[in-house]
This record gives sequence, C-alpha cells and structure tokens, in this order.
Amino acid sequence: MTTVLDFMCQLILSMAVGFTFGAAFANVLIARLEKREKKKNDTTTR
Repeated sequence: MTTVLDFMCQLILSMAVGFTFGAAFANVLIARLEKREKKKNDTTTR
C-alpha cells in the first residue's frame, strides 16, 4: 500500500512541477509572439 501512495505522491509532484514549468514557458512564448506582432504592426504603419 505504501508503494501505491508513494507512486501517487511522485505523480502529483511531477505533474505540479511540469504544470508550473509549462505555464512559465507558455508565458514567455506568448510574450515573444506579442512582441513580434507589435514589431510587425509598427513596420506596417510606418
């Protein structure tokens, strides 16, 4: 029974860590894409 509990704890911890890293990575990607879009808009308006 302890092995199952340990496995569940490991799974939950890995999922939490992966989710936090994934969210941070997504935020960085979105910020970069927004910067690119702004640059494109600036070049087109000029």
